[in-house]
Amino acid sequence: MSNIPSTRGKNSSAGHSLTFPELRITGPGSAPYKLGELMYLYDGETHVGTIGAVTVSPGGNEVHLDRFVPSAIEMRHGWVMRKIVLVEVVAFLAEHFATVPTIRVSLNSPIESHDDFLKVARDRAQFLHQIGAQQIDIIPSFTPSNRGNFTVAGVWRRNPQSFKALNVALRHERDAHRSRRAASGTFTGRLANLSAQIRRLFFGSQEGSR
Repeated sequence: MSNIPSTRGKNSSAGHSLTFPELRITGPGSAPYKLGELMYLYDGETHVGTIGAVTVSPGGNEVHLDRFVPSAIEMRHGWVMRKIVLVEVVAFLAEHFATVPTIRVSLNSPIESHDDFLKVARDRAQFLHQIGAQQIDIIPSFTPSNRGNFTVAGVWRRNPQSFKALNVALRHERDAHRSRRAASGTFTGRLANLSAQIRRLFFGSQEGSR
């Protein structure tokens, strides 16, 4: 018999409502997510990234999340920040898998070489604290490809205090995400209008009627 917990019903959140997510989370091929699979994240119909390592403990009471891999679209346009990814993924697991009391998180995505590695690590540690995680560690990386970077690890445990912190972070990051998405849409729309004007200038009105 499998130790992997099954998803919960909509009304089984024990009083902690984390619904109406900004990002949609699925398994491979947009199938309903099963614990232990890679997690595919979508903003609407746009794939924005993947959690590349989801490890379930032998007893099924702990999940370890590692390796967020942004999609090419997200890397190009960048309206989906990693904070919203982290908070939505933790909220998804907390709400849909009631028998998993512990979620371990490792944040070690590569950053730009001109960034302050330690400052980024401290910012990541602070955000883990903001969502209710504990036992937060900053661990230097010694791998040649990631030298100078840090892995920031933390543990989120299911309890009223951590749910309260997670809800606060969810509201803040969802509002921020909506603002970034609206700004991105406005900018993209302006570029499209400018492109249309340039086409009309060079090709005349027939270009738009093809």
